[in-house]
Amino acid sequence: MPDMILNRNYDLRSIAGRVINFTKGTPVFVPPQCVKEALAIGAEGVDEKLEFLEPEKTPEIPLTLEEIKALAFEAFPELESTNKREDFTAQGLPTPTAIEALVGIKLTNQERDDLWVEYVQAKSDEK
Repeated sequence: MPDMILNRNYDLRSIAGRVINFTKGTPVFVPPQCVKEALAIGAEGVDEKLEFLEPEKTPEIPLTLEEIKALAFEAFPELESTNKREDFTAQGLPTPTAIEALVGIKLTNQERDDLWVEYVQAKSDEK
């Protein structure tokens, strides 16, 4: 729980119902629920650097169709070799959850169907 310091005298009345009396240059205990409000008026942490903003999240870059296909084609032989009943539907298609567990991509049923047909076709062309 941080001690904070402010460069002026100020009485912070927080939305949490607390009043914090800052005296210029004197460290004051600030309850955790009031830290953002204290940072907003210019108070600084005494022992540690406190952040007002949350760390910026990097946006997730969607995979290209070729990357999705490569990952799915990586999962299909693995699923065939283990041949667990719960990894396949009644029609003999791999379940999207089994694919996701192996390679970490979430496919719709239609995407899975299209890729499976392509995989089976490519496998039969090799023979």
